Amino acid sequence: MKDPLKPRVELVGTVTSDSGDVDIIVERVDRGKSGSVWLFSRETLELASALYEEVEAVSVDNLLPSSLDWEGVPCLNGLLS
Repeated sequence: MKDPLKPRVELVGTVTSDSGDVDIIVERVDRGKSGSVWLFSRETLELASALYEEVEAVSVDNLLPSSLDWEGVPCLNGLLS
């Protein structure tokens, strides 16, 4: 959602947290010869650690069918144990 008064700032989403909704904001930054890039805003990054603490990690093993044989998937073998 663009704010016409802040053309280099973009709201890309909102995360619901225990303390309320948190806006995920990116800012367009000029990198000189490299051109412009979109980076997460300082405000978003400052809130990231608090949001991370609220997240409960879920093992992929709990989400996928038990019939899947992870031994047969070389790129995942050993990563999901």
